[in-house]
Amino acid sequence: HLLESASQKALSYKIKHDVFEELIIRLLQNEIRESLALLIDDAILQSERMFAALQRKSLVIPGSDRKQILLDDALLHEVNQFRGLLASIEDELVFEGELFVLNHYQLRIVEEHLEMMQKALALFFISDSLICWLTEGKDGPTLSIMPRTVKEVLKEHVFDSHMPIIFSSATLSVDGSFDYVADSLGIQQYLSFSAASPYDYASHMKAFAPSWTFGGRFGEKMAAAVHLLKRTEGRALILFPSREELKQFKEEIATYPEVFGMTFLFEGDGEISRLIDLFQNDEASILCAVSLWEGLDVPGPSLSNVIIWALPFPPQDPVFM
Repeated sequence: HLLESASQKALSYKIKHDVFEELIIRLLQNEIRESLALLIDDAILQSERMFAALQRKSLVIPGSDRKQILLDDALLHEVNQFRGLLASIEDELVFEGELFVLNHYQLRIVEEHLEMMQKALALFFISDSLICWLTEGKDGPTLSIMPRTVKEVLKEHVFDSHMPIIFSSATLSVDGSFDYVADSLGIQQYLSFSAASPYDYASHMKAFAPSWTFGGRFGEKMAAAVHLLKRTEGRALILFPSREELKQFKEEIATYPEVFGMTFLFEGDGEISRLIDLFQNDEASILCAVSLWEGLDVPGPSLSNVIIWALPFPPQDPVFM
C-alpha cells in the first residue's frame, strides 16, 4: 500500500543550490578555458537567482513541510535562464573532455549531475506531468520534482514483465474491493482475496469517541486525554497528525497536575527506535508521536491505550493534492 509513494520518491529529482555549487566549483580546480570558467560563475549566480525566485513564489502549507510553488512567467524565465547556462556548460565540457585536461571520473560525475538537473527542470515546461515543491532546511532550500503518476512506468517495467508478485497488507482493499490500489499502480490483471483478522476486537478492546461541547477545541482534547491517561495510569500511545499539535501538547501537558509523575516520551527528543524501546520497557510511560500510525507492534501492557488526537487527513500540499 506504500508502493505508489515509494515509486514516486524513486522517480523524483532533488536539486539544491549548495550541492550544485560544490560540484561545479570542482571544475575550477583544473586547467580549464576562461570561457568555461565564466559560464560556471554565471551558472552559480543564476542558480542563486532561481532559488530566490522559488522561495518568493512558495507558500507554507499547514501540517506539511512541503511548500507549494506558484508557477508564473517570471519564475519560468529564471528556470529557463538556468537551463540555458547548464546546456552551454555541457557543450563546453565535451570540448574540455577532448583536450584531456579534466579528470575523467570527476568529469563524468559533473556531466551526470547536469544531465539530471536538465531532465528535472525540463518538466517545468510540461506542467501537466509535474508535481513540484520546496522544502526548507538548515542548509538551504531543496527543490523536489516528480511525475504526477507512476502507474505507466510501473505497468511497463514491472507488471508487464510476467513475474509473480505478491502484495500483502492489512490496508489493500476498500469494502472488499482491490480496484483502487490496482488502478493507482497500473495493475490490470490480478487474483485477490481477503482474510478475516484473527484478533477478537470485541472482547479485547473498547473504542471511545468523545462528544465535544465546543467542537473539539484544544482544551477539550487535553482534558479528555488526561482523563484517559489517568484511567490506564499511562501505558499509552498518543498519535498526532502534525508536529505543530505534538509541540503544543508537549507544552500544555506540563501544566496538568493530574499527570505529574508520569513519564512522557516525545518524538523528536531522540531517535525514534530508542524512544520505542524506552516505551516498551518502561511499562507506565507514554509515547507521543506523529510518524507511528502504522508498523508499530508493542505487545503486552505497555500499550494499553491508543489516543488518536485527530484523524490524519493528509495536508493540502502539492503531493497529496
